[in-house]
Amino acid sequence: MRGDMGTENGLVAVMQTLFAGDEVTIPFIYGKSTMNTRIESWWGILRKKCCQVWISAMKGLQERGQFSGDKLDINLIQFCCMQLLQNELDDTAQVWNTHYIRRSREYVFHGRPVNMYLYPDLFNAEEHIRLVDDDVLHFCRSECAEEDEYPCEEEIFELGCIYMEENLLKPPENVDESVALYLSLRRWFIQQL
Repeated sequence: MRGDMGTENGLVAVMQTLFAGDEVTIPFIYGKSTMNTRIESWWGILRKKCCQVWISAMKGLQERGQFSGDKLDINLIQFCCMQLLQNELDDTAQVWNTHYIRRSREYVFHGRPVNMYLYPDLFNAEEHIRLVDDDVLHFCRSECAEEDEYPCEEEIFELGCIYMEENLLKPPENVDESVALYLSLRRWFIQQL
């Protein structure tokens, strides 16, 4: 596996080394992500198809003084945006994983990424799955973040749900609705303080 010097990759490098066990191969290599044109291409597609509208909306809130970065604002953004953003990321990943990679050179695999991952033998690709000791798996899982039950602190979540119910509001279906809910909730919370 290859990764850049980003903070999250230190843990990935340790896990890959543990997974490799006594194998002689080097399980993780640090390198500039610009050397991996495929991942750089993916980041560009992800930003264009999904994230840019969110980045612009959040930046706009900050520029207008409607997001201070304090604990309340962060929790309200998480309450209003997290589920919708996660759904959009999941949809984008689904489209990417099921798109068709055309044949370009003989040594480059072609087909759908999901099929290449699940059925490497159909593409004459080497299977890289290795058995890993249960203790190693347990340790690595313990170092990973669990998906939280709530997108924000539980108290903020409960108060946000009460506010939405009392005001007959539906969960937001797009960025603009998320921002409108955030601003409305923020005003309400500030008035309550």
